[in-house]
Parts: sequence; C-alpha cells; structure tokens
Amino acid sequence: MSRLIVSEIVKQHNGNTVLQKISFESGQYKRIVIAGETGSGKSTLLKIIAGLEQSDRGSIFFDGERIKGPN
Repeated sequence: MSRLIVSEIVKQHNGNTVLQKISFESGQYKRIVIAGETGSGKSTLLKIIAGLEQSDRGSIFFDGERIKGPN
C-alpha cells in the first residue's frame, strides 16, 4: 500500500506552467528525491504536498486521507 500518492498535479503561475502532471507514489519507509534546476518547481511541489499551497489540478493522498490546500 502506498503511503503517499501524488496524482496529476498541475500548477500555473502568471500564465506559465510551473508543474505539469506530476505523479508518483511512495510506500512506507521509502525515500523520495526531488531534484531539478533552479526554478523547476521543486519548492512549489513540496508546498503543495504539505498543503501550504493550492494546486490547480490533481490530488494528493497521505495515509489514505486527501491533502487539501489552503483554499
């Protein structure tokens, strides 16, 4: 069973696509690495996963519960 499920996350900012259909799953006791160039959306993705920022589309589940953004 997956502990974290990130499905089809999309985020746009000022008309630019920051994240486009990001999806992955992670099981319990597994580590995930998020790597990329400066400005590629790593921090934005982490904020969305933490529920601190709202995605435009997609869903995130942690331990079977949906993570909702501030909106």
